Amino acid sequence: KIPGTTVKPIFLKSGLSADQLHKIWDLSDVDEDGALDRYEFAIAMFLIHGMKSNTIRELPERLPANLMPIRM
Repeated sequence: KIPGTTVKPIFLKSGLSADQLHKIWDLSDVDEDGALDRYEFAIAMFLIHGMKSNTIRELPERLPANLMPIRM
């Protein structure tokens, strides 16, 4: 698990707004434990990349089912 204090500098390098990054964190922290596992981190990076490349124009209110992590 990666705590928010470790992830924050990585997220900030994206150049996205604080509001966008906060929402990405909320969407990605699926189990709401305040840290990201590797699946949740991958979701966050996917959303950041999508916002930066305009393949995602607006962040969803809830994480779509097809982005929910499948843990093995």
